[in-house]
Amino acid sequence: MQRLGMLSIIVWMSATLANAQTDKPPVVEAMFSPKGGCTAAIIKAVEQAKKRVLVQARVFTSPSIAKALADAAGREVEVVVLLDRSSTLDSRCIAPIIMQKGVKVLVDTKHKVANSRNMIIDDQTVYTGSFELAPESELSNAETLVILRGPEEVVARFIEHFDKCCEDAEEFKPAKAVAEGEKPAEQRKTNTPAAQTDAAAKPAPASRTPAVAGAKINPNTATQAELERLPGIGPAKARDIIAYREANSAAGQPAFARAEDLAKVKGIGPATVTRLASMLEFPDDAGTPEDNTKKE
Repeated sequence: MQRLGMLSIIVWMSATLANAQTDKPPVVEAMFSPKGGCTAAIIKAVEQAKKRVLVQARVFTSPSIAKALADAAGREVEVVVLLDRSSTLDSRCIAPIIMQKGVKVLVDTKHKVANSRNMIIDDQTVYTGSFELAPESELSNAETLVILRGPEEVVARFIEHFDKCCEDAEEFKPAKAVAEGEKPAEQRKTNTPAAQTDAAAKPAPASRTPAVAGAKINPNTATQAELERLPGIGPAKARDIIAYREANSAAGQPAFARAEDLAKVKGIGPATVTRLASMLEFPDDAGTPEDNTKKE
């Protein structure tokens, strides 16, 4: 009888010890921008996701986070993005691109404003706070990113909130035609004879150069539209520049310290760098424009 009692105690102690080793205590972390590594932390979490990623966002214009989500969908991770309805009017919204990669993108039609900014990884970790999925949140805005690894009941509340917001959600459809090969209505109108006659009477549009004569563009902080004003830089290359700087910027250390650094972006070669050098500025510029290509 004593042996049976002792055996029961040993089994109970072993089970208790096993539970103590497997039940990890909740972990809470806080990160801040600008240039605090929030984007890199989100990308790393998405890259490590194994089952599903649930996203709620008001704004979604970050190329690097979009790529991480698309890659996750490519390895058969379930990815669902729920956006505010205003995103359908935002020409910078990256949703149409990731939808082509297998990401499910919905619009919250239940609420007047869908201002939740949450990302749930594998039903275990929540990324929340004021941090927007946008380049400016990482590079210039003061934002907060809170990471919750448990407790389970808190994570469950976030999942429940996500599910409720999806109840009346609709598939994302941009208000303006942005799909490849589809022209916006105003562009289609130019194909009519009357429109072509009017166009012939109008002066040719100005070339895509900085709006203000002599103004320079800092590739570390420029918006998509500003980058597209540079000769030879279209929408795709502008997105690539933004994606590169998001992935390679660190606190106090910009991705581009001199003009030659742009050559690290796929699709930008030495000839383009030379052409753009006099139009660019960098955080430590103290000399003439031509000095940009000579700095070590």
